[in-house]
Amino acid sequence: MDAPKKEKCPYCNRLMNSTDYSAGIKNLTLARSKNTVTLIRKVLEIIHRKGKNPVEQSQYYMLLNETKDISASIIKETVDTFITKKHIDRGHGVHYLLKMIQGINSTKEMKEQYERKTLDRLPPIKEYKND
Repeated sequence: MDAPKKEKCPYCNRLMNSTDYSAGIKNLTLARSKNTVTLIRKVLEIIHRKGKNPVEQSQYYMLLNETKDISASIIKETVDTFITKKHIDRGHGVHYLLKMIQGINSTKEMKEQYERKTLDRLPPIKEYKND
């Protein structure tokens, strides 16, 4: 009896049984624009070629799944930064790229919340006393 093939979990690096992520990847890529999917594939290909560790199907699924609620403009901006600042040459991979995307997204969300709070607030009403 053959033992099931093992691979590392993209989140915690534990060994787990190998699973096929192609259906999930297909669903997540159909939910995004073609330009965004092409950009993600391009950067993953660069990481795969230049990086120390090859990019696996599970990491591709993880990146798509974790960024499904993030806008395409943030992803494009972050991928461009990742490539131009040569993070790949420094040994940074998929996890670093994912954290960059999530960090920029949370920064923009906090900025928008701050602007909503400060701009939507009415100024306090001053009471004038008639003396």
